[in-house]
Amino acid sequence: MPTSGSLALVRVISQSASESSRPRPAPPGPTADLLAQVPLFTGMSRRALNHLAREAKVVTFAPSDYIIIQDKPGKAFFAIISGRATLKSKGKKIKEFGPGEYFGELALLDGGPRTGSVIASEKTMALRLERASLLKLIRSDPRVATAMLAELAGRLRQATESFSH
Repeated sequence: MPTSGSLALVRVISQSASESSRPRPAPPGPTADLLAQVPLFTGMSRRALNHLAREAKVVTFAPSDYIIIQDKPGKAFFAIISGRATLKSKGKKIKEFGPGEYFGELALLDGGPRTGSVIASEKTMALRLERASLLKLIRSDPRVATAMLAELAGRLRQATESFSH
């Protein structure tokens, strides 16, 4: 189900969209709104979200294009603006992503190998945020790292509690 952030972003991008598949800058306001819905970014200030939004690019994928490839190093995070994409691991379908959904957040943190492949199921427009952009922001504003660590600690606590019950 599309989120209000992804719908606003689709409207803004559609008004200025070309058929070019080259990455292009994302509109800052709606992009920051979409990023604010990603749990990893929820504790960030609006200033930090705006910074990330300015760094994000809009990319377009044709049906069957690989957005990320399993076992390859992760260098970017993606949020679907329009279209659909399928996550597969070892050839098995795991999940379908639609507008407002995202993947690749682990790559922002460690740049490690991708745990699955994501393939566009139809023409798909997505935001791409490079790991280098996030690291640059963290170096300039350590509060960003603190906010992200708090979110990760909460996730770890939840996982730990679910195993102990």
